[in-house]
Amino acid sequence: YVWSDKTTTAKSISWKINQKGITITASNQTVTYGTAIDKSTSKVSVATLVSGHSLSAITLAQSTTNAPGGTISASGAKIVSGSTDVTSNYAITYKTGTLTINAKTLTVPSSPSEKTYNGSSQGSGITCPAGSTVGGTTSATNQGTYTQTCTLSSTSNYVWSDKTTTAKSISWKIN
Repeated sequence: YVWSDKTTTAKSISWKINQKGITITASNQTVTYGTAIDKSTSKVSVATLVSGHSLSAITLAQSTTNAPGGTISASGAKIVSGSTDVTSNYAITYKTGTLTINAKTLTVPSSPSEKTYNGSSQGSGITCPAGSTVGGTTSATNQGTYTQTCTLSSTSNYVWSDKTTTAKSISWKIN
């Protein structure tokens, strides 16, 4: 064989296989405050992979843990063919998803039964739920009517079961 340059010696020819470009998009998720997002591979959409390849791992991170939310970012994809890592054959672009965080509902504390004067300090019997702070009078010795308050620690992350966010004042009584 004679080459176009009129030589007959062996030639080296360079060639390259380019990476396949794909986009991995984090799915939108809605959670309640205090609940983690689903970080499984099912929570992303992946552009068409080569036949026989699959996404075996992904890292999903949320931008905030507070209501009303933020974004979910994807990174660290691992693509395999059987048990062989073929990730390096892909040029991956990541797109964020939307994270919606709903306020956690706390039960409004109820009024306790009345207490009878006994000369000793008595607690109100009112339990403010986790996610709220206690104020007012929580214990007393003498006969009288007292008020204890339960205040949400965050009005963005918590809401009372009556759908309000104002502090709850609960009266209790020693007869």
